[in-house]
Amino acid sequence: MVAAPPAGPPSPAVRPPSIEIHPGRIAETVGTLDEAHLAHAVSFLGQLPPTVRDAARDPAGACAVVFGLLLDRDPTVRRTQMDALRSGVDVAVYAETVKLSPAVEQCPTEGRLPLVDLALPALHRLSEPQHRVFRAAVESLIGADAKLSLFEFTLQRVLLRHLEPHFHPVPPPAVAYGSLRAVSRQASLLLSILAHAGQAQPERAAQAFAAGAGPLGDTRAVASLLPFEQCGLADLDRALADLAKASPAMKRKLIEACAATIAFDRRVTIQEGELLRAISDSLDCPMPPFLPGQAVA
Repeated sequence: MVAAPPAGPPSPAVRPPSIEIHPGRIAETVGTLDEAHLAHAVSFLGQLPPTVRDAARDPAGACAVVFGLLLDRDPTVRRTQMDALRSGVDVAVYAETVKLSPAVEQCPTEGRLPLVDLALPALHRLSEPQHRVFRAAVESLIGADAKLSLFEFTLQRVLLRHLEPHFHPVPPPAVAYGSLRAVSRQASLLLSILAHAGQAQPERAAQAFAAGAGPLGDTRAVASLLPFEQCGLADLDRALADLAKASPAMKRKLIEACAATIAFDRRVTIQEGELLRAISDSLDCPMPPFLPGQAVA
């Protein structure tokens, strides 16, 4: 499903709009959806243009919504993307993308993944050949500028987690790791990428890494912070594939460590929250989106 990400690291953090949380309790939200999240979902749906809301519930429209989220703001890249779509997808899906893209672009940053969540049930109703076309189009849109943003990476992982098992069911990977020391490099990379994504200054990134390593309870389970240049998203892709074979208890510890890393400065940006969502989904520990101003408890 997922195109191989480029080897380069994610861009250093540029602080987008952020949401305040109480750190240290994020992992408790795994697998839960309380009244606050349901109320937020209702509010979000009410703010969507009716055309987008209705389209996301239809298979062709759901494809167009995802495509709209991936369209680049750079006119040259966007032309390349639209040319690829025109030749690669059904004419009705292309027309729906053209129609919906202006409204989809107005979706607030924190609403991008909830909008994908809204589209997922309709995407499950694609036929297998339609899913293949959709998957190829997503990869083409993401690869148009030869770069991979953190949101693109997150979207890939969410689609992989929620669609691939539906269209190509396989048994879950057998548990291969019961000790963090067996995957020390992968765990270090995970925390390093989160630390660099949230902190632009190396010394602050090192502090965030240390905050994340603490909950693991074993100082030898993770090495020191990896340099920014060694934190490519392609490496993260491979690390997540390995960590998916960890025991459930170990996965929970890793999610707690990730949460502590991004909550180090008592602020979690939308970008950090989306990346944590991708990691959680990849480890089969789904978590609800953060709410603006939410106190996670």
